[in-house]
Amino acid sequence: MRHADCAMLLGGDNYTMDYGRPDYMLEMTNVLLSTGKPVVLWGASVGPFTSDPEFELAMRDQLPKLSLILARETETLAYLKSIGVEDNVRLVADPAFLMERRSRTCPTICVD
Repeated sequence: MRHADCAMLLGGDNYTMDYGRPDYMLEMTNVLLSTGKPVVLWGASVGPFTSDPEFELAMRDQLPKLSLILARETETLAYLKSIGVEDNVRLVADPAFLMERRSRTCPTICVD
């Protein structure tokens, strides 16, 4: 980060409870924020964290500190607004659906 202009956290379901409590994202983002560089969360689903009020409070404290949150669906937008995080949030199309489809030929693996 010493030589970077900013940090981009690439979205997906990293900021949800879908795969357990994402403490690693909270901790990693705190490290990035400590550099003083802009931190952007791009193409993400965020929350809900209502099943874990302690974690929800931690996220409600951290998320407004991000320079920008580019949410990929209206559910994230609504959830963030419900916990008071909205000034740094914008709705964008999911990057996965904006990519051009390309055909690739994959090498064939031969098994004897």
